[in-house]
Amino acid sequence: MSHCNDPVLIAAPEGLIDPWMRTITLFNRQHPIARLHYYAAHPQSYYGQGHMNPDTTGIARERLDKEEVYPNLFQRLCRKRRGGQI
Repeated sequence: MSHCNDPVLIAAPEGLIDPWMRTITLFNRQHPIARLHYYAAHPQSYYGQGHMNPDTTGIARERLDKEEVYPNLFQRLCRKRRGGQI
C-alpha cells in the first residue's frame, strides 16, 4: 500500500527483494542465549506522518518475542550495489 500519487511510480515494477533473513544464534553450552538477525531493508516511515514503522523486522521480532525466552536483536540495512540494485 502506498500513498504515492505519481502514476509513473505506481506503475513501476516492485523490483528485487532480499529473500533471506540471516541469523546467528549465541549459545551457552547447548542453550541459546540470544539471536542476532540481519535483513536487508530500508527503514520505513509511516506514509509521511513522521514516525518510524517497524515493518518486516518489527513483525518478526514481535512473533519471536512471544515464542522465545531470550533476546532477538535485529539489524537492518540497505545499500546500493553496482548497477543500482539493492
